[in-house]
Amino acid sequence: KNQDQKNSISTNKTTNTSSDSKKVNHVVSWVFIALGILLIMSFINYIAVGQYPGSTHVSATSLLVGGLALRSIKNSRYGIGTDSFWRMAYQIILVSSICLVTFWQNNYIELVAVHPVSNLLIPFIVLVFITVEWFKPDAVKK
Repeated sequence: KNQDQKNSISTNKTTNTSSDSKKVNHVVSWVFIALGILLIMSFINYIAVGQYPGSTHVSATSLLVGGLALRSIKNSRYGIGTDSFWRMAYQIILVSSICLVTFWQNNYIELVAVHPVSNLLIPFIVLVFITVEWFKPDAVKK
């Protein structure tokens, strides 16, 4: 009888975990996070060597924070994380921080002319990915 109980418990565990596990593709968010970390390291290296770092801090922040926001949005979209007020606030704060770091720079138009990739193209791509994921219909019916 004990052996039957152990078998039923172990089959329940495998059944529960297999039905609860959801496959979510986080490749894009991991690429954003990895590139953001590399750009932060590059920014620190530029400063340590004494060179002008340009606008690498803008693209690094956009990629790193955008990767975190995209990951959080996907998790709530597919029902992995809790879809609560605090998660929504966290996502809005992350997206707002990308916009603040990017668009509230002194002489932003001049910086776009000098460093268009770091100040315009990379933040725009990150915001497009986040917007597309944000407005997709829910994958999990609640």
